[in-house]
Amino acid sequence: MIKMILTFVAVVAGVAILAAQCDFDEAGKTEDMNLGAIQSRAERFVKETLKAPTTADFGGMFEVPEIIRHKDDPTIFWVFGKVTAQNSFGAMITSEYGVKMRQLCDDIWSSKCWTALRVQIGE
Repeated sequence: MIKMILTFVAVVAGVAILAAQCDFDEAGKTEDMNLGAIQSRAERFVKETLKAPTTADFGGMFEVPEIIRHKDDPTIFWVFGKVTAQNSFGAMITSEYGVKMRQLCDDIWSSKCWTALRVQIGE
C-alpha cells in the first residue's frame, strides 16, 4: 500500500515538474482550435510510447484532458491527461501524461501535420 502511495506521489510530482517546464500562461488556453483533433493526436503519441498500446483507455468523454497553447508560439500545444494501460507485468495502471506537440500545417486532422516534441507518462 505504501509503495502504491509513493508511486502515485512520484507520478504527480513528475507531471508537475513537466508542467513547470512549460512556457505558457492561462491566456494561452485553447478555445478556438478543434480540441478533438488535438486530443486525438496527443493520445496517439501516448499510445506510441506504451508497452501495450492496444490496452490504452483515455476515459472517453468523461476524462477530458487539459489542452494549453504556448503563449509565444501558437503552433505548440501541451496536453495533460490520464491513461489506463497494461504495464509490462500485465497489470492495468492509470498514469498521468503530458504531451508537448507542434502543429505543422492547417489540416489538424492529418497525422502529417503534427510532431511530438516531448511525451512523458508517469514519472
